[in-house]
Amino acid sequence: MNRWSLTRGLLVASAILLTWEECQAQSRGLFRRRSATAARTGRTAYSFLSLLDQLDAAVPKQLKDCSPVTAQQVADISKRLLETAADEVWSAQRRWNETAQQRGASRDAQEGIQLLQALLETRRFVDAQWSAMITLRHRFARLPESESRQQQLRSYLTIASGLIDLSGRFRYLLRDAIDEIAYVLDPFPDQFNQMIWLLTKERVSIAAEVLDYVLFEPDPEGGAVAYPERTRALVLELLAACRAAESLPTLANLLRSPEVTIPLKVRAAEIIREIGLPQDPWPGQDPELPAPSIRAGELFELASQWSQRGLDRNMRMRLLTLLRWLDERRRLGVTGNSLRVAGNDVRAGDWLLMRNPSPYNRFTDLSPGLFTHVGVVAEVTDGEGRRHFVIVDLPERGDRIPVTNVDIYLQRTLHYWFLRHWDLGFGQRMGKTVAHWIGRPTHFDLTFRTERVRQQPRPLPADAEIHTYCAGLLLMCALQNGGRERDFFPIGEQAAPGLAADNLKQLGVMMGHDVVSPTGAIFGSSMQLVARSEPMYEPGREIRESIYDFFAQQIVSRPVRLTPTFSQQLRQRLAALSVNSPWLAKALAKANNVSERIDLEAAAKIAIAVETLDQIVEENQSQFEEARSTFSEEVESSPGALKKSSPERQRAMLRERHQQLWQLWQQSQLTPRQLRRELVQYYVRRGEEAVMSRFFQETSP
Repeated sequence: MNRWSLTRGLLVASAILLTWEECQAQSRGLFRRRSATAARTGRTAYSFLSLLDQLDAAVPKQLKDCSPVTAQQVADISKRLLETAADEVWSAQRRWNETAQQRGASRDAQEGIQLLQALLETRRFVDAQWSAMITLRHRFARLPESESRQQQLRSYLTIASGLIDLSGRFRYLLRDAIDEIAYVLDPFPDQFNQMIWLLTKERVSIAAEVLDYVLFEPDPEGGAVAYPERTRALVLELLAACRAAESLPTLANLLRSPEVTIPLKVRAAEIIREIGLPQDPWPGQDPELPAPSIRAGELFELASQWSQRGLDRNMRMRLLTLLRWLDERRRLGVTGNSLRVAGNDVRAGDWLLMRNPSPYNRFTDLSPGLFTHVGVVAEVTDGEGRRHFVIVDLPERGDRIPVTNVDIYLQRTLHYWFLRHWDLGFGQRMGKTVAHWIGRPTHFDLTFRTERVRQQPRPLPADAEIHTYCAGLLLMCALQNGGRERDFFPIGEQAAPGLAADNLKQLGVMMGHDVVSPTGAIFGSSMQLVARSEPMYEPGREIRESIYDFFAQQIVSRPVRLTPTFSQQLRQRLAALSVNSPWLAKALAKANNVSERIDLEAAAKIAIAVETLDQIVEENQSQFEEARSTFSEEVESSPGALKKSSPERQRAMLRERHQQLWQLWQQSQLTPRQLRRELVQYYVRRGEEAVMSRFFQETSP
């Protein structure tokens, strides 16, 4: 299952610093005033603001309020909130497009500021609701085990997952709104700067991506005029406030640009330090992993060449401080007891919980899970004496514990949390433990036996293999240091109800009545949330997640029936023969990049399921992207882009497949958002049909 979580997507999630104490503070304020926001002025200006009180009333404030009915209410209100806000944004865009050449431009600019304020209020409110939900999670361990608690848990996870999705989708909408509002405000410098100030105050990281063009000189052939130094400085402070990892490539390019002034470059370099300067690649790093946007050595060389002539004393001191730090970083690596990454300070022993599109988060009765894979932060030193902070994890593929820099690893995930033990000493010991495991032989446990973890000797012998499964690695790390299981995984888990256990067995996975999952780690009392990423919606991701979720839902209710290809059947036969042939087992393990100690016959069955499901997902996502580009180069753009489609680029098959949509699009009867939604739904349905055909033929509910 780890393969799903480790190989899907390279979207960097921009993190926001949210401590446990801050979450508590937010939740206390939210619980005290259920409808206090209604008293704010301007509440009736935009219809979507009236839905905030309904959302506040629906989101549970106590565990007893977590129920299927409440979960459905939150889902319904969230959908209406998003739809209404999107309609308001689109209506404003149409009005602005019609009056762009008239005297109403000034009025549009004022309306743009008002709409932005309303959207930011909604974003703040949604994120506060999600933060308040986070604070409830530790209370479940205090309840006696019962079916009632299990239903509350499932409802809690459903609501939490929905709020994450709402936050991500609203952020996606906000990106388009900011893009359009910036265009409307561009002729009005004061209002444009006011917009940047508002976005900086609210730390809107998506705005840093939208407005990064302000920092650079425009194309001389386009006739545009460069933004003044003051406006550029304001955008830099926006990047500094947001501390988004996505801003690192922009800042690196700014530092390499000869047109940029030295003061702006010094500030840009300082912001890179505040966000987190990427570490030098680990020796022997997988060449397919992305390279750092900038390294300490390059930044040191650039800064060394900046002339100090004309700089005031304060600026010169800042530059010298920067140079001293960069010189130390390039020679010694990371110094101190933490790594700055995506605006957060990460320490050895921290647990990383990550989420990528995968059916794995629905295979236990703690469903829908919020996470699909895990890792532990460790400190290590490379052969040149440079210190790194890395992620230690247990993937299905490979036969050794791998090592990957934290900042590079996070580029694999779409949503993540970092948890830290309340006892920093205990956390430090966990970090040292997993550091000793790097490079050790692994044996991924396809039977998901937690008892094996409990029975391991403590300490683990130096030559012992790491024999467990992904979330089992976390429990193993805690138990090896004297921790109590109930302090880390207090909620017992088993295979999802219905036919799940039998179907998973058919796929080569033995999941019984005693498992731990990535999501189970959030309920432990010993681990505190110290950082989390800001979720972001992406249409391709919605297609992937929807198809994976559909597969997992069918696993519970329908008998599975694999339909392997000829090559897959051959591989399965060879795996069966390898049971009595050590040389064949070794050859198959090497060819498939798995441990030769793994159950190759079970692994072959899993490979059939993984390859088939991934093929369905990738094919439909790819065809969605092709269809989307057929309609327009920028489907999510303003109404003026409705006529920008290039007929010569249309593929005959896609034009025929989406003929009705194409006609509506050409007649301007579809908004870009409506078009995207129709295309996403089409390819989700297509993927679901393929799943039924390849996995559940001739079966009935």
